[in-house]
Amino acid sequence: MYTHARNGVKESDLGIKIRKATVFEFDINDENFPLVSFRILCSKGTYIRSIVRDFGIYLNSGAYLSLLIRNKIGEYSLDSAQEVNSFNPDMHERLS
Repeated sequence: MYTHARNGVKESDLGIKIRKATVFEFDINDENFPLVSFRILCSKGTYIRSIVRDFGIYLNSGAYLSLLIRNKIGEYSLDSAQEVNSFNPDMHERLS
């Protein structure tokens, strides 16, 4: 979808199927208009970029996502993540 959007292809031309998504929590962390930072807890398969786009449509202003951090997926979270060089020091050098 991102690639299509970057190439100017309209969503209506792609025949995208609407999917149900469940938002369990939605918290606005900071608002410094026009920037808004939020935290969302949602069901799998939820497209956060689509939610942001829908907000822009609803507000009749447009919106885009400038940063996305996935803090948790299933049982895995950033709190328990390791730095790459902690388990493979050579990988750190290749990524730098």
